[in-house]
Amino acid sequence: MFMRKLLLLSLFTTLSLVSALAQINVHGTVTNVNGTPEANANLLITAFFADSTAVFESVFTDVEGNYEAELAAPPINFMGFVQVSLVDCFGNVQTQEFLILTGNEDIEANFTYCELVLLDSCAVY
Repeated sequence: MFMRKLLLLSLFTTLSLVSALAQINVHGTVTNVNGTPEANANLLITAFFADSTAVFESVFTDVEGNYEAELAAPPINFMGFVQVSLVDCFGNVQTQEFLILTGNEDIEANFTYCELVLLDSCAVY
């Protein structure tokens, strides 16, 4: 009986340590229409979890157009979704959403800054 309790205690301790270390890595690249990296683009990364918690992170791209953010997942419940949003030069919000099923996720969200927009048969850059 003592061994069973000890085994259950060690199992719960291990699970709590694993869940406490859960991270969500969000990364990607922002380029313009020509494929040139876009430096200093601002992205908003939001994670919503099933236990009604949320994490917000604002990041900027480096000179090569890359960005990266580490979000901590809650220790109790990992399930939820991540939104990665970019406001381009026209004021349009580009958003990508990803489902979170486990605590350790690696999410890649790439964006094109200031895509070609057609307005009344006119090309606008």
